[in-house]
Amino acid sequence: MLRDKPRTEGYRDAIASLGPHGITGGTVLDVGCGTGILSMFSATRGGAARVVALDASNIIDDARAIVAANGLEGVVVPVRGLAERVDLTSAISGPAPGASSATAAAAPATGRAATAAPPRVDAIVSEWMGYALLYESMLNR
Repeated sequence: MLRDKPRTEGYRDAIASLGPHGITGGTVLDVGCGTGILSMFSATRGGAARVVALDASNIIDDARAIVAANGLEGVVVPVRGLAERVDLTSAISGPAPGASSATAAAAPATGRAATAAPPRVDAIVSEWMGYALLYESMLNR
């Protein structure tokens, strides 16, 4: 994908075009993030406050390194797992980037059992045409 400049720039521009009416300040899930390029675009061009970068393969280790090298580890949260099986609750609704755990722990108790709302995301991005066609047996190997 990275070597396909028109396609990569197309994704970048589409994410950037969402601007304040799209993902600015929101949470994005990047399914099949690979190296994390769409995750980083979502953070830097789209203005997302949190991006969960999900991939089932070992490439997630590369994504972590690339995210860190770009200074985005406070915004982009790489997670290894299958979308159908991984629990993303803490990655999606964890402490706000830059917030201390002491701040989260200081929330007042209400005296009743808390029912947590399921985590949600504001947008999902994915470059699904690569491995997905083989993994989902859409094409013969």
